[in-house]
Amino acid sequence: MSTLTLLAVLLSLQNSALAAQAETASLYHQCGGANWEGATQCISGAYCQSQNPYYYQCVATSWGYYTNTSISSTATLPSSSTTVSPTSSVVPTGLVSPLYGQCGGQNWNGATSCAQGSYCKYMNNYYFQCVPEADGNPAEISTFSENGEIIVTAIEAPTWAQCGGHGYYGPTKCQVGTSCRELNAWYYQCIPDDHTDASTTTLDPTSSFVSTTSLSTLPASSETTIVTPTSIAAEQVPLWGQCGGIGYTGSTICEQGSCVYLNDWYYQCLISDQGTASTTSATTSITSFNVSSSSETTVIAPTSISTEDVPLWGQCGGIGYTGSTTCSQGSCVYLNDWYFQCLPEEETTSSTSSSSSSSSSSTSSASSTSSTSSTSSTSSTSSSTSSSSIPTSTSSSGDFETIPNGFSGTGRTTRYWDCCKPSCSWPGKSNSVTGPVRSCGVSGNVLDANAQSGCIGGEAFTCDEQQPWSINDDLAYGFAAASLAGGSEDSSCCTCMKLTFTSSSIAGKTMIVQLTNTGADLGSNHFDIALPGGGLGIFTEGCSSQFGSGYQWGNQYGGISSLAECDGLPSELQPGCQFRFGWFENADNPSVEFEQVSCPPEITSITGCARTDE
Repeated sequence: MSTLTLLAVLLSLQNSALAAQAETASLYHQCGGANWEGATQCISGAYCQSQNPYYYQCVATSWGYYTNTSISSTATLPSSSTTVSPTSSVVPTGLVSPLYGQCGGQNWNGATSCAQGSYCKYMNNYYFQCVPEADGNPAEISTFSENGEIIVTAIEAPTWAQCGGHGYYGPTKCQVGTSCRELNAWYYQCIPDDHTDASTTTLDPTSSFVSTTSLSTLPASSETTIVTPTSIAAEQVPLWGQCGGIGYTGSTICEQGSCVYLNDWYYQCLISDQGTASTTSATTSITSFNVSSSSETTVIAPTSISTEDVPLWGQCGGIGYTGSTTCSQGSCVYLNDWYFQCLPEEETTSSTSSSSSSSSSSTSSASSTSSTSSTSSTSSTSSSTSSSSIPTSTSSSGDFETIPNGFSGTGRTTRYWDCCKPSCSWPGKSNSVTGPVRSCGVSGNVLDANAQSGCIGGEAFTCDEQQPWSINDDLAYGFAAASLAGGSEDSSCCTCMKLTFTSSSIAGKTMIVQLTNTGADLGSNHFDIALPGGGLGIFTEGCSSQFGSGYQWGNQYGGISSLAECDGLPSELQPGCQFRFGWFENADNPSVEFEQVSCPPEITSITGCARTDE
């Protein structure tokens, strides 16, 4: 080989190495998912792990030990999407998850074995965790993919836990002495064999998994989307019996204990020390429809607010979670959309950077349709209806930091609440966020990011948890639409601003708001704070489309004018309305000084959106 040829070969190898290095994703950066066109290999010391079908992330190998065998993700995606599966050391087989690490769950493609001295424990359908063997009897749990469908295998589901039903992907084999019984088409439960009051159909106990029908096959009737029980039967329900849920027509009165929400299709009579956190919480009166008739009924349903602190390593958030979000030690850290965990402070730095990419669809079409706001004392562009609870004043430690070279200045505020899909809920609005802001259907379920806004005939509205709450007498969290001088949707969507009020009775108070919306008619450095009952603005039909008629929304601009009028709003929105006349002191468009800060996790856990460039 000539010297010239040898030099050419060496140069080619060097270029290949440089190209490979350039296409390597850094630790905690994205490395795959639907429509992903970037790097699919991770730097040394990390591997590419699927967080959901739309977001794969480079995570440190310290979260697990692995072999060099590679597999690709086979999670089912919408037909319009293209999945980019990482190409090497993607989801390595032979992984051993460390103590308190994730080891299974729907869409989980990581380690399913636990380090010595721990075992994989079923926490919920989306999160299995390695816990010390001293915490219970080990049960081998694993997940794998077959023909594009995630399969979950578990030795046993706990007594009284769900074990089947439409859309269910968890374990279907119950503990010894219990059987998996059908309570309705959407909920099967592990019930003690000596308990005869529940429904009669029993599943085959040898089956470890039942592939069940997707919820999309449910009837399209709007009445079936309402979840709360009705009191149409006089007889009492025995302990552990069903007392509510979609399609349920029996009694909602329990002989013992309380009727506790478990999921949209199943409420259960539980005694206080065996229910979830919601059994010890306050109740709220909400309006629902009986699925067997068109009559409107006011019922009492448990809220999901708990004031008890969560112990270290315990769950503190996630889709469907109804417990406390306050950790007794450490911080509440996002692990995936269904599981937030209390972790020691030294472990939160790496975990929080994975922030939620959530349920957004990553199809490349970024619809330009969005809600705009109005001038005067209110504009428009957000809305509300989610089954998640409004955080309490004890749910945050006020963790946020000023962003160097971020937005800052002086500005003005207005207020609004129009029940429209936020503009930052559309995909493609920003290239520097983990995913679009969540939007919800009328029953509170999180919708695909491409769902049309309910203000123009669609089904998507602002999730009702996107309303403000107080942290203490001087600090509150919330959400707002905004127009920033020199800013755009790309730079402002999902940023958090520290608003220090400089006028009115709340001068000196501070509010951290995440920008979830924009408005073409907002002025420069104008913040339109999302306050239920603050005025519908130009989109006068959004809230009636979401909640129906019969509610009093006040003036089109400015909204209601007294605390008593909050009772005329849907119960889901009353906490945010009461906030206006409490902590906010009914201040009328106060001026502010503002600066960009990092978003507290309590806020990003609600919207599912966080900035990736801060």
